[in-house]
Amino acid sequence: MKSKDGVSPMDAHHLNNQPKNFQIKHSNYQCKLYNNEYLYMWEFKMTITVTVQAQLIVGEKQVIESLAPEGSYTAVFEDDGQTGYFYALDESADGNPIKDALHIYNAEDVSDGHIPSDVKIGWSEDSKKCVLLINGYPHGVFDFESKNGYCRSGFPPTISQEWSVFGHAWNDAVDDLFR
Repeated sequence: MKSKDGVSPMDAHHLNNQPKNFQIKHSNYQCKLYNNEYLYMWEFKMTITVTVQAQLIVGEKQVIESLAPEGSYTAVFEDDGQTGYFYALDESADGNPIKDALHIYNAEDVSDGHIPSDVKIGWSEDSKKCVLLINGYPHGVFDFESKNGYCRSGFPPTISQEWSVFGHAWNDAVDDLFR
């Protein structure tokens, strides 16, 4: 996805168009598609289990739900026609199962939103962390164990005393969650 200023995080690496084994900046990478795939957060290898893959047209209403391979956690991506949000749910919790929400985009700000995007939600080996990938690029992460959500926009501000008490800003520690 590109913002209206034409900048795309994938422009620097073009990972989606690389052969299955390739080198970038002298680091070896291996790409696999579907379950137990290896994806890359910049220069870091992520081992995840992809539980859902879908095609998205930004600004068209769609809900994509992903259940953790084990346990009671669920991640949901929703495009309501105006915004894209990523939600963390704990189905075993009393009351509202929604524990956190991350703003992913405003549809009007995505200049190439009319082009179909590949959406995947993947889970860590322990089923306690999940990542939202759009065209292979991580846009949101939930760590259910430490009760933190991270996104590129850092929005919305913290509204819970239990989850993401220090905010949603992406930081270098996120890269280590899937190693």
